[in-house]
Amino acid sequence: MKTQQGFSIIELMIVVAIIGVLASIAYPIYRDYTTRAKVADAIQLMAGLKTPLVEYHGTWSVWPALSMLPGVKTMGIYTSYVETGVIDDTHYYIQATMKSGSAELGGKKLRNVYNVSQSEWDCTTDGIPAAEAIDGNYLPSNCR
Repeated sequence: MKTQQGFSIIELMIVVAIIGVLASIAYPIYRDYTTRAKVADAIQLMAGLKTPLVEYHGTWSVWPALSMLPGVKTMGIYTSYVETGVIDDTHYYIQATMKSGSAELGGKKLRNVYNVSQSEWDCTTDGIPAAEAIDGNYLPSNCR
């Protein structure tokens, strides 16, 4: 009586097909996850600027340029630069622009807007042209 010595070619093909299906499902999920992690770099940079900007405004009653704040970080691993601006008398923003290495994020922007009357920050893409804004799928839930 002969015993089986290995797998048949059909069994190996079935295993390869199953691995292919699993990989085709997992890769888009992994890509979205890594893109969201890159956006988190921009959010972290902007979070580090909130307190110094509000303290400066509270002391001097004007919004400073980032160059006026010593030791602030304005570039990240995936963030090209961070800039600030005034929308009107009661709204000020910090805006991050992503580096161009990614097809989903290259040159895209995200804002944190400070409302002086409510003393709170709002993460948003409002005020950014749609072609330049980060896609809502890659933003944290509080920014959508």
